[in-house]
Parts: sequence; C-alpha cells; structure tokens
Amino acid sequence: MENSVAIMGVNLVVVVLMMVVGWLISLRHRNVTIVDSLWGLGFVLVTWITFFNSQGYWGRSLLIAVLATLWGMRLTLYLSKRNWGAGEDPRYGKWREAAGDRFKVVSFYKVFLVQALFLWTISLVLQVGQIATQPDRLGWFEGLGLALWLIGFLFETIGDRQLARFKADSANKGRVMDKGLWAYTRHPNYFGECLVW
Repeated sequence: MENSVAIMGVNLVVVVLMMVVGWLISLRHRNVTIVDSLWGLGFVLVTWITFFNSQGYWGRSLLIAVLATLWGMRLTLYLSKRNWGAGEDPRYGKWREAAGDRFKVVSFYKVFLVQALFLWTISLVLQVGQIATQPDRLGWFEGLGLALWLIGFLFETIGDRQLARFKADSANKGRVMDKGLWAYTRHPNYFGECLVW
C-alpha cells in the first residue's frame, strides 16, 4: 500500500509540475489554450510513471499504458493542430477579460491547477488498474474492455475527422453536422470518449 500511495503522490507532483510549466508558457504567449493540449499528455505521463514504478501485473499494466498513450497522444496532437495559430479559446478570453490584470494568477488556479487536480483524480482508475497485482493474467474481461476501448477510439477519431472536414468547408457555416457518425449520435467524439474510459 505504501508503494501505491508513493506512486500516486509522484504522479500528482508530476502532473502539477507539467501544468506549472504550461502556465509559464501561457504567460509568455498570453494564451492559456495550451492547457487543452496538456490534458492528454498528462495521462500518458501518469500511466508510464505508474508502469515503471508499480509491482502490478505487467500484462494489464502494459495494456493500460499503451491504450492510454494512444488515446492521450491522439488527443494532444488533435487539439494542438486544431488550436495552432487560432488564438486563445473564447472561454478563456472571457475569463481573461473578467479578471483583468489578475488573470496571470487567476489562470494558474482556475485553469491549470484545477485541470491538474481533475487529471490526476480521473487517472486514479488507470493507476489502480496498473498497481493491482490480481488477477495476475489477462482474461475475457480485459478482452471485453479492449473491444469497447477500440470501438470508442474509432468513434472518437472518425468523429473528430468528420467534424473537422465539415467545418473546413465554408458552405457548411451555420449548419449542423448530421452526416457520417454524426447521423447516428449527436456527439460521436464524446460517445467514443465514454467507451474509451
């Protein structure tokens, strides 16, 4: 148990440090949108720190680390590409305007620190799964989980691509996306996200 608490503590420190670095970068560029790209990367860091430091069943631990890495890096790259050169997200822009000169400090707590704590809390399911020593084999339950993850990952990836192509076409301005996966569910990317988790 002590090892588990230590691993989780290290993960918390690493996630907070990552967000502090992100905050410092955001101050330099006057754009806190970088926090979106750090979100997926944080899960990748947590799973590999846990993988290399825990004594859990290595097969499950490796499976979790690989799947979290695929998910986290896809999300990081997608959000980084989408946000590159687009300026600050309007949500954050409103907070910047409301806080005025205090936004530097406010953004640390309201944007970066809060997301670090949420990221770490949500990642507890990954950490516990990797730290667990039992069962000491992969079985049908992990197979079912992998199948759900794969369906979710495909839904999320395809849904994001379809929406990006739709938005890139100026003829679609003001229209609602209702083609492809979007014809079956209002938000295939969020549906996929639920299945992944």
